[in-house]
Amino acid sequence: MKKIILILAGLWLSISMFAQKKDFINIFNKYENIDRVSVVSISPGLVFSSNKSDENNETSEIVKQLKLLKILSVSIENESDKALSEKLIKDVKNYVSSRDMHELMYVKDKNEIVRIHNSKDELIFLLLDEDETSVIYIRGNITKTVTDAVLDGTISIN
Repeated sequence: MKKIILILAGLWLSISMFAQKKDFINIFNKYENIDRVSVVSISPGLVFSSNKSDENNETSEIVKQLKLLKILSVSIENESDKALSEKLIKDVKNYVSSRDMHELMYVKDKNEIVRIHNSKDELIFLLLDEDETSVIYIRGNITKTVTDAVLDGTISIN
């Protein structure tokens, strides 16, 4: 009887933890089939490159730590697009909040806003202006070295 109770308790705990785990892929899946949303999902080997003419071992090691890149973008041309953009922004902010991510950078220039959030394995760029909303999501081993390399342009998203 104790074994059955332990098994059921373990199963319940596993299911409840799985159900509570939020993943950016859920957001990506929610928006990827909407016609008004542009989507990019590329393996890091094709996406990340060095901006230095002679790619060095340090840059190669940084790039190897990155596992996934996803981009969602909504062009705002009418009220329906604006509502979709606001929904995407809300979902991303809720995700960032639920993951207890840190805001690395906030930039506002006229009508453009850039927010960059990170955790130990995720980096999210939220890019907002009056004509477009874009989200760039990077997953991998996001160390200070990786974050610095993305921010200073040592590695870039092509």
